Amino acid sequence: MRGRTLHPAGLLAKEGKTVERYFAVGIRAQSSHPPRVNIATIIIRVPLGLVFGSNGFLRFIPTPPLPHNITGDFLNALFVSHYIYASALCQVAGGLLLLIGRFVPLGLTILGPVIVNIVLFHIFLAAEGLAVALIIAALFLFLLWRYWAAFAGILRP
Repeated sequence: MRGRTLHPAGLLAKEGKTVERYFAVGIRAQSSHPPRVNIATIIIRVPLGLVFGSNGFLRFIPTPPLPHNITGDFLNALFVSHYIYASALCQVAGGLLLLIGRFVPLGLTILGPVIVNIVLFHIFLAAEGLAVALIIAALFLFLLWRYWAAFAGILRP
């Protein structure tokens, strides 16, 4: 095993790739943003993708029991009508697209309305979770700014 390295970065270097390039799927190499912004994009994209793409399966953000007030009635209506499954499907699809990194603008387009609903839910019905909702919205806005060029075609007059 002399001369061979088992470190993933070493294996990537033999293939002519770098660790940053390996994890930067979906970020153009000729990006006009400085390298620190590219690294920040990856650092924000992956956890946001994990929150939406895998929390339904791994439950690392625990779901509290339904309260006995208007918030509980609202959530109960989402469960009884099965509307929650459509919302969960959008969350998982958007989160996985962020994790994969290949179709990040599509993932942001899917997650945008979900995040707006999460923020509005916490503003009007459950203020105790508003801080987390605003942090998620801020991370989303950073990614939206980072991939703004992908949305330029639909925003031009």
